[in-house]
Amino acid sequence: GEISCELSNEAPDQALRSEQSALVDDPFEINKRFPDRWKAYLRANFASARQIEVAFGVSNRTARNWINGTNGVNGGYVAIAVSRDPEAAVQMLFAAE
Repeated sequence: GEISCELSNEAPDQALRSEQSALVDDPFEINKRFPDRWKAYLRANFASARQIEVAFGVSNRTARNWINGTNGVNGGYVAIAVSRDPEAAVQMLFAAE
């Protein structure tokens, strides 16, 4: 069958800007501050490295490295966080300060 979708009357750039209004003003700041935001998100939402290990399917060493800020995270795990808890993850990881 045919797939149809309804498009907004807004220009694509305008629609994107309105969606990002609550997000970081400078997208490069996301990259700069992301390791600290990831660590803060994990500490606020998980009581232990073991909970992180189970939630994300990572080793205990990886979980400990994340909560200590020793290692960063790849986008796949960020996607898991956003899919499990969209509001809190997006707010903590991407919202303007």
